Amino acid sequence: MNLSDLARDFQSEDECIAYFEKMRWPSGVECLACESKRISHITTTGKTKKIRRLLECLECGKQFSATCNTVFHDSHIPLRKWFLAIQLLSQAKKGMSSCQIGRTIGVSYKTAWHMTHRIREAMDAALGNYQLQGTVEIDETYIGGKPRKDLKTGMHVVRPKIPVIGMVERNGLMRFQKMAKVRSKDLRTMIAQNVSVTARVMTDESSLYDKLPLGLNLKHLTINHSQRQYVNGFIHTNTVEGAFGLLKRGIVGSYHRLSYKHLQRYLNEFEFRWNNRKEKDIFSHILIRAAKSNPLPYALLTAPEKDTF
Repeated sequence: MNLSDLARDFQSEDECIAYFEKMRWPSGVECLACESKRISHITTTGKTKKIRRLLECLECGKQFSATCNTVFHDSHIPLRKWFLAIQLLSQAKKGMSSCQIGRTIGVSYKTAWHMTHRIREAMDAALGNYQLQGTVEIDETYIGGKPRKDLKTGMHVVRPKIPVIGMVERNGLMRFQKMAKVRSKDLRTMIAQNVSVTARVMTDESSLYDKLPLGLNLKHLTINHSQRQYVNGFIHTNTVEGAFGLLKRGIVGSYHRLSYKHLQRYLNEFEFRWNNRKEKDIFSHILIRAAKSNPLPYALLTAPEKDTF
């Protein structure tokens, strides 16, 4: 589905709600309290004359909406605008800023920022407990760290770089994970959690990868970048470095400056697009995940944070 299809197929809010109900309840709408399928659709108008579309269980009497307890929970933004934001963010190879999405769908920057983070929340943990198989390339990169002028003192300060670990299957799936510090112990734990014991791991010559996870019988091959060696037969880390390239171009060209607190959500966004690059209907895939994801309150997003770059 492209943007033209979206505008054609969803011309009213009722069409959007009906489609989301189908994505959330493929076998028919169920009550959130008693799971009964005896549901009545109610349309009411409040004091503000705004139309409210509710669902009422004919068994227990509970009233709820199609978006209740989902990523769209308690949102006053029409689903049609949500659908447009999802399509824009999922199709932009290097991401799209909240400012641009806000201008495109007609909402404020603050609203677009909250919307895009909730969409990223739906993209999170798409792989679940899946362990990477076959040939797996692993590398680390560092985000940020450039000098920034302190507005209070007028002096230039260098903020600490944030390490990000990338693990990519050849011709397969990928994982990004931010870290506070890169230590061999933490890397071994991460590899044990995310890489199959039958995988063939390829890294550079860094001593961080000298000791593989205890108890795993991984085959470990290295390429020596310090000697300007980048490919040795089938041994290389070019795939994961290509994934890092997309991430950094997205940060430089679209997002510019991120916080340590929110970095993982942006990593999840790039990870999700990479892993679903061959998906024909990525829009519906995100909607299904949005229906299963928990609400993300604005207060949680705006809580104080320590480090930015």
